[in-house]
Amino acid sequence: MEKNRVCIPVRLKTIAKEHRAHIIPVHMFLKDKFKANGAFDKTKARMVAGGNHQDADLVGDTFAPTVNPISVFTQLQITVAKQHLLSAYDIKGAFLLSRVKDDKFIYLMIPPDIAAHWIRNYPERMKYVERNGCMYVRLNKYMYGLQESPHEFNSLLNDSLISIGFKRSKADKCLYTKQTDDGLMIVSAHVDDLLVTSPSKRQQKGFERDLKKSFELVCQYDDLSYLGMKIQYDKQGQQLKVSQPGYIRDLLKRFGYDKLQKFPPTPATDRLFQNEPESPPCDKRQYQSLIMSLMYAARFTQPAILTAVSALSTKCANPTESDYKKLTRVLRYLAGSMDRGIVFDGSKKLSPMIYADAGHASHNDARGHGGIIITLGSAPVLCRSFKLKQVTRSSSESELVVLEEASTYAVWFRLLLSELGLALHHPVPVFQDNKSTIIIAQNGGNFARTKHLLVKESYVAERIQDGDIVLKYLPTDEICADMLTKPLPSSRLMIHLHSLYAG
Repeated sequence: MEKNRVCIPVRLKTIAKEHRAHIIPVHMFLKDKFKANGAFDKTKARMVAGGNHQDADLVGDTFAPTVNPISVFTQLQITVAKQHLLSAYDIKGAFLLSRVKDDKFIYLMIPPDIAAHWIRNYPERMKYVERNGCMYVRLNKYMYGLQESPHEFNSLLNDSLISIGFKRSKADKCLYTKQTDDGLMIVSAHVDDLLVTSPSKRQQKGFERDLKKSFELVCQYDDLSYLGMKIQYDKQGQQLKVSQPGYIRDLLKRFGYDKLQKFPPTPATDRLFQNEPESPPCDKRQYQSLIMSLMYAARFTQPAILTAVSALSTKCANPTESDYKKLTRVLRYLAGSMDRGIVFDGSKKLSPMIYADAGHASHNDARGHGGIIITLGSAPVLCRSFKLKQVTRSSSESELVVLEEASTYAVWFRLLLSELGLALHHPVPVFQDNKSTIIIAQNGGNFARTKHLLVKESYVAERIQDGDIVLKYLPTDEICADMLTKPLPSSRLMIHLHSLYAG
């Protein structure tokens, strides 16, 4: 903060009375940081402002987007297919870089224990310490903890990337591209972490040189960490593996399952959707914590557990011991597959495909459960498992609801691919295992039976007519999205997993 002139010390008596009521306290946090493989990296100290003490009337814009995981996985698939270079960058002190406007007054109160550390390193600040041991500062730049900080840094990063020739994506506000003489550069930005695809070493070093004019960077190459994922890139072999062994290992240790010798063959049994009302309630906070932790792994590198986690997440309001037991089975399953990851094979053609499937009336409230998978070349860039928001009257209706949702992804994905240099001149194949649903989507259903779904079937029909998608039938045993709609036996689950990725 001293190096970047984030703040200037002031005496309390010099702060105008109208600003004293809005002085914000700060705290210091210490956190051990680990690499994606689980190895210890460093202990980090960070001073954080109490943003919850900010006056709502004085807070500016706070919205700050983060990159869509689909964009990240699409970038990885393109990288390995074109054998481009991959690098990652962490911007040091990111939230200490955006300037506070001169007419905006933000004051902080540094408590005595932190002020003592400050004075030990910068004794010349001793004259600003008050009798109670506190020190007061006015911010020149934003800092961690303030509600506006993410928005302000995102704006700063956006301006910096645009100034060096990058274009912001319409499909994803945190994805940037730049056409160079050597090929297309791609940048995914998640707050202060950047994942960069470069067509040549010259472009990679040029990017670093340009960005270092504005930011201090920590650089990684080829085998790297990004969003808690371990990325192993074999450029010559055209193989790229994404996994989360360190995260899963830490999760197992945190919940006491790190010494297991036996592991269940599947993440869930056929009793996954069943309620057991006689089961007593469990610790809600612990249940919700485990759900969120598992969901992170499920969405990124462990789609095998996605159905179980998404189904059990619907019980977060009033979880029972039975629900928690089902959840710990998922955790025990992960213990036996922590090194499994999604593998992108660069030798495969970059051809998008979508798989959409649904289970009818799976939940106790008669709602169905849907699954959508998008692949590009060799591996999935999206796996989504979700409870349907409406009750449907038949399996065909359930399938139509999921099909309509999948078609919205197709429209967005086409835009994303066009911005990444993969413009499509043909419809995206959407695979379905219900012939009645395909007929309804293509030709319209019987008014008496499907009038309540008219908007959905019309939307899908329009996507077909506009050439965005083409529906194709695939038997249930062959449609990989089936694994996202219900628990499967180990043999069928493994068939679908191997059809998606290996590792």
